[in-house]
Amino acid sequence: MKSDLLNEYDLAIKPFLEAYFNPHSCVQVSTSGSTGEPKLIELDKEKMVASAKATLDYFNLKKGDTVLLSLPTKFIAGKMIWVRSIVGELNVLVSKPTSNPIKSLDKKVEFAAMTPHQVGVCLDENPEKFDLIDQLIIGGGAVSESLLVRIQKLTTKCYATYGMTETITHVAVKKLNGTDQSACYEAVGQTTFEVGAQGNLIINAPHLSHKKIETNDIVRLINSRQFEWLGRLDFVINSGGVKLFPEQIESKLENIINNRFFVWKEKDELLGEKAVLVIEGTSTYLPDLSKVLDKIERPKLTYRADEFIYTENGKLDRKASYLKALKT
Repeated sequence: MKSDLLNEYDLAIKPFLEAYFNPHSCVQVSTSGSTGEPKLIELDKEKMVASAKATLDYFNLKKGDTVLLSLPTKFIAGKMIWVRSIVGELNVLVSKPTSNPIKSLDKKVEFAAMTPHQVGVCLDENPEKFDLIDQLIIGGGAVSESLLVRIQKLTTKCYATYGMTETITHVAVKKLNGTDQSACYEAVGQTTFEVGAQGNLIINAPHLSHKKIETNDIVRLINSRQFEWLGRLDFVINSGGVKLFPEQIESKLENIINNRFFVWKEKDELLGEKAVLVIEGTSTYLPDLSKVLDKIERPKLTYRADEFIYTENGKLDRKASYLKALKT
């Protein structure tokens, strides 16, 4: 693609490539804002290259392979598609970062990255296009149980990714379909894992950082290279001494609540904290939650908001959406 056409796809592409090839050792990147205010941080280009090499090795990508760029270059996930392509001498097929980035796909690609929302829309509108994608990583949000069921029919090898801007995208992946489907995330590159005092994941990635990276994710550690993700530490609800993970409750509710929703927490005089349900839309219908939830898991109150609030890169802002629902 001619460089003067790149702006028609993504305004951030040219500025990033110019910054990447300039003499400075670092690149400025915006964090996602999913757990706080977005902020600019500097990433060392050598560390970006190390991350790229780890991904190239894990997915066995070779010189001349083609990767699909369907994520905004403004954020780290899009930037790293370019870095992997530069380091691995891969071809880049640029698509507009829309909800359906494969609508016009007409050639085979060895590797692609999408959000769960993009995968869902593509399955709705052009499921046949997945036959053109060999390997697909899905990041930027949790893969729902319903989406997991749908991708079992694909020949595309699908993986969930775990990581953040500070780890220069993913440091672990989980196979989502096929005979080697797994419930656990497996480390990429030189990464190893341990857990902190609160059961939160601590990342040791010497190829990316000389310091350990302490996260807010609660996990069950399988070994130093594998873990099962349970939920966010800052989302955990301590209800009467029982720890409830909203993400696990949400997965049980997916098939009985049609609207978008999430589980949040409120202070409670008796329990300390209680689970509450926040639903998008004005419908007052609520299914019988006792069919899928134990008594302790069931939200004690239900709130509704006409529309949820999302961060700039499309992630649900739970706190802001909850506060909006309180005012409705």
